[in-house]
Order: sequence, then structure tokens, then C-alpha cells
Amino acid sequence: MFKVLLGAFTVFYGLRLTWISLNGSSLQILKQLFIAMIALMIGKLTGQLLRLQKLSNRIGQIARKRLANIPEKPPSIGEGFKIFGGRAFDAGELVFVEGLVGEPDIAELDAA
Repeated sequence: MFKVLLGAFTVFYGLRLTWISLNGSSLQILKQLFIAMIALMIGKLTGQLLRLQKLSNRIGQIARKRLANIPEKPPSIGEGFKIFGGRAFDAGELVFVEGLVGEPDIAELDAA
């Protein structure tokens, strides 16, 4: 249930940001939507060529194994940084996107 709600929220927020970013006449809005669709297709093809999904799955499996091997004692701060250090990359990307679209809610969402 949580995954469904998270997915619905992600789609809603993405569409909201798209709607906020569109401006101009009807022709300009169609042009902006066309550019966004082309960018999505190029991103998908690039991801397939670089096999990013397989890499992401492999990293997830490694993290799962490391989490399963953590002893009962509380992990050290260093172990937490090794396992969850990728979170910093997410924050950086969202702040970059926030700078592009000028929507401060993105950074606030990431901080939550």
C-alpha cells in the first residue's frame, strides 16, 4: 500500500511541476511538451544503452546483503555512511533541478 501511495504522490508531484513550468501560448506549450517527451525518450534510450537498471539492481542487492550482515549491535556512523551515502546524490540532483525550474518546493520535499 505504501508503495502505491508513494508512486501516486510522485506522479502527482511530477505532473504538478510540469504544469507549473509550462507558459506561453498554446503553440509554445505544445512545443515545450514535445521537447519534454523527446528528452524522456533520449533518457530512456541512454539508460538502456548504459544498462543503468542492471547497475541499480546490483547496487540494491549489495546494500541488501550488507544490511543483512550487520550484527545486532548498533552500526557505527561510518557503516551508515557507506550504506546510505548515495542519498547525498539525490539531494544534489533535486537542488540542481530546483535551480533550473525555480521551484523551491523540490528542495523542501527532498529535505523531508
